[in-house]
Amino acid sequence: MGLNTVKACMKYLMKSKIKIMIAFILTILLLGCQETLTSNESEYGKNQNNSSINQAGNLYNFNINSTVQLQNHFLNANNHRVHILQLGDSHTAADVFTGKVRTILQTKYGDGGIGFIPAADIKGIRSNLVTIETNNSKWEILTSRKEQSSIFPLGGYQVNTQNQSGNIQIKPRKNYVSKINKYEMSILYHSSTDNTIIVNRNKLTIDGKSRNWAWSPFVSNLSLPIQLDVNQSKNLSIGGIFLASEKQNGVVLSTLGINGATAMFWDKWHTSWYNSLKEISPQMVILAYGTNEAYDATLDLNQYKIDLNARIQKLKSLLPNTAFLLIGPPDSMKIKGPMASTQCHSQYANHLAAIIEIQKQVAKKNQIMFWDWQAAMGGPCSIQKWVSKQLAKDDMVHLTAEGYEMSAKSFSADLIKLLGAGQ
Repeated sequence: MGLNTVKACMKYLMKSKIKIMIAFILTILLLGCQETLTSNESEYGKNQNNSSINQAGNLYNFNINSTVQLQNHFLNANNHRVHILQLGDSHTAADVFTGKVRTILQTKYGDGGIGFIPAADIKGIRSNLVTIETNNSKWEILTSRKEQSSIFPLGGYQVNTQNQSGNIQIKPRKNYVSKINKYEMSILYHSSTDNTIIVNRNKLTIDGKSRNWAWSPFVSNLSLPIQLDVNQSKNLSIGGIFLASEKQNGVVLSTLGINGATAMFWDKWHTSWYNSLKEISPQMVILAYGTNEAYDATLDLNQYKIDLNARIQKLKSLLPNTAFLLIGPPDSMKIKGPMASTQCHSQYANHLAAIIEIQKQVAKKNQIMFWDWQAAMGGPCSIQKWVSKQLAKDDMVHLTAEGYEMSAKSFSADLIKLLGAGQ
């Protein structure tokens, strides 16, 4: 073998060695990339699976821990009360949507009673279970829908007895069928002096020492109808009445809705309303706003998102063991009259799509639940079909009783499926 041949062989070997080293390095890098990709894919799959598990129909859950806790409440509803409290606008105030939800949940998990109701017949606010009547036309009825004040209690309405006698009668509606024999009742009140209320011949003493809105002691052993006699009251205001089974079990759904309301209405309420809410400590709070915001042409969407986020964070800090759920606004349109136009998007509410998206984002950020009511109806412009099927009214905003009940069935089915309780 000549010298040139040896040099050629050495050169070839060096090139081969370099190629081998390059191949080795590339192999290591590729394996690392593959491991990273596999890890990322695994994490992505994990997130997707969690999202899938924690979504039922149009109900999204962004915190499995709170759902597990809520599930336990429902599973043990025979032994303790499960109180759901919904704050909202006219879709809540009519108590048709919530009334059907109440019926479904109470049928499945037990009837816990009526919940929170106004102390008078207030225009636009209705209980699906009882009627509320007063016999004194001189009593003053105020709501945060019309009056500008910061004195309102939880719920946003009150009855001022004007230092006069009178009574409040709570009577069951004809369609209200309940197996509850005895109820217990507490009154949300504000009084600067001591007062006495007679509840079905039971004496209830109102402590006037508290400067804020407060809950009275419970009066038990009550049967419907219930009459509250107020005799020569002094500086007494009643914000509402909580009425439930004295066994303290089953599901209770309280509805606190006001026509035209937004969450900004809370700013009209006395700051003690947070304490009132904390004292009754509901297991679940539902916020059902958005329709009125969607039609506000002057609404600053960025500020709306900031405000909504802040309000939910405050409620969560106040009630750390409570599950929270946002219900998005149903589909709607600006137009008036039956099917006045087929051009849905040209008549679409100013901010409806943005409001729904913001609510979903805020729910995710705060790890609470969100139900997409518009999607449950069929998506954007579905309100037209609902009107044609007499499931929505001609104003293209509100639903008919049948439409609200259909929506309630959809929501309840999603909630029960998500909880997996009682299956």
